[in-house]
Amino acid sequence: MGDHETTVTATSQGDASKTDSVTVTTTVEEVRYGVELTVDTPAKTVYTSKTATYTLTVKNTGNQVDTIDLTKAGIGTLSKSSVTLGAGATEAVSLSVSSTTAGTYETTVTATSQGNTSKSDSVTVTTTVNKKPRGGGSYTRLDSDGDGYSDIDEIIAGTDPNDPNDYPGAVAPTPTPTTAPTTAPTTAPTIPPTVAPTTAPTAAPTPTEEVPGFGAVFAIAGLLAVAYLVLRKKRK
Repeated sequence: MGDHETTVTATSQGDASKTDSVTVTTTVEEVRYGVELTVDTPAKTVYTSKTATYTLTVKNTGNQVDTIDLTKAGIGTLSKSSVTLGAGATEAVSLSVSSTTAGTYETTVTATSQGNTSKSDSVTVTTTVNKKPRGGGSYTRLDSDGDGYSDIDEIIAGTDPNDPNDYPGAVAPTPTPTTAPTTAPTTAPTIPPTVAPTTAPTAAPTPTEEVPGFGAVFAIAGLLAVAYLVLRKKRK
């Protein structure tokens, strides 16, 4: 254990007076193993329908890489049964405790070094499990989501007793307005005006020209006939 010096010298065979040397120091440390176990909180209270979750921190306090085993005594479930850590490293492990029967439960978790099993550490947590109240009466009303409103009040108000953001009087998020697509106005087709057919003017009938003197001929003929008749009467 401790520091150890080593000197190396190089000498020429052709001239033994020619030499050089170096000295190195080697520190020999004792192999140490160690473990430390801590918990975020030593006690929690839950209802029979809930789970108490503890966060355990495992630390390798030795100077070697080590695998640390985790065991428990009492009710609960560990997220890991062992962790491998470098010197000085840490890792978080969770312990979940629940029960269907009301009561107080102690759970002890122990961390043990595989490099040296005499090195270990442990923590004990206490979990109080209460019977879930039905609400009303002298019981403390259950508030599952922790929003300050009991489950029975939220059920009556129509809100979700398991959603901390949904409670009586909560302002509903304003929905993002949906912009309706703008429809270009449809232009009615322009119908050309109906042009009334143009009626060709009816040509006035061209009067038929009478043969010049035709009427006079009849008049003369009539006069001759009358004259003839008069003459005949006179001869008789």
